[in-house]
Amino acid sequence: MKTFDVIVQRENGAYRAFVPSLPNILAEGVSRDEAVKKAKEAIENFFATAEVTTVSVDVPANEFRPYSTARDWLRQAALYSEPDDETERHIEEIYAERKRQREAVERELEIADELATPDLQFPPGSPKAVLKAAADCRIDSGDELYQQYLAEMEAEKQRQREEAEREADAA
Repeated sequence: MKTFDVIVQRENGAYRAFVPSLPNILAEGVSRDEAVKKAKEAIENFFATAEVTTVSVDVPANEFRPYSTARDWLRQAALYSEPDDETERHIEEIYAERKRQREAVERELEIADELATPDLQFPPGSPKAVLKAAADCRIDSGDELYQQYLAEMEAEKQRQREEAEREADAA
């Protein structure tokens, strides 16, 4: 059994899955799981009709040299000095995603710092303290005010359901 990396991307409400090691494999689905399942099926279908083999080639040592220095890489990169619009868009997407990830990590660190320091602003058990704790995901689920809040929310949802049913019956 061989495993393959599958990249799943959400775009315009649909999910696209592709396999970098098999560039001809592309699958789409309405959910992430469906896209991955279709990609797996496409890989299986591909290998059902394909043959995997290896070949050995004699290459003179002076003609094949892997890029071993930064200068070698830069020389190769110079061949692509004028990126096309799609490449530039892709690079911008990579930078934007890295920026988003960096900002998410910074937010997580800020939240961790806030959670590590006691909140002296609101007295314990006060309604504001309960709501602040809920917002910080630090709430004690057994807290009486929190239970009262949940009961009120459930009553409101029930009222909205009954109102929707009355409107449906009236229509």
